[in-house]
Amino acid sequence: MGFEIRRKSGILISMTDNPYQAPSAPLLDVPRSPNKNFTGYPDASIGTRFLNFVVDIICIQFLGLVVGIELIVFAPEIDIESAWINYAIGIPNFLIYYFLMEWMFGRTIGKLVTGTRVVALNSPQPSLRALLGRSFARLVPFEPFSCFDGNGWHDQWSGTRVVKVRGKTPTPIDGLT
Repeated sequence: MGFEIRRKSGILISMTDNPYQAPSAPLLDVPRSPNKNFTGYPDASIGTRFLNFVVDIICIQFLGLVVGIELIVFAPEIDIESAWINYAIGIPNFLIYYFLMEWMFGRTIGKLVTGTRVVALNSPQPSLRALLGRSFARLVPFEPFSCFDGNGWHDQWSGTRVVKVRGKTPTPIDGLT
């Protein structure tokens, strides 16, 4: 049981006897119902998504506090009570937190707490473009309220979903078990 990879340079890499190799399975293009995505995992509930939001906002505020303290210590001449400074710190913290966490791990700390993760509508890993769009869409005023109607604007506009993965087994899809 193994596989071989041929790189562009022509070098053949074989992993035939790797006991640590993760199992692999082909991705299938399976039609989805409105409340299930291609993985078979159910969409996260509105309450779960709200808890994700609360935990993530606390983490972003903590990150802003750390940056603010560093500014006080290393650049005391900067007026951290200025609205411009608050925006200059807050918006990048917000974007960096969501984008990096979802890009690197597929979830934020809030999603880790609730056992959910971000998936694309047609693959388990959203594209870099989808994650950037998802992060920037969160800056739209009143966007958090769009989640009370199911998937938020940041999901709809980026082609992603948040699914519950902890404690759930995927439903069999078209004969797959």
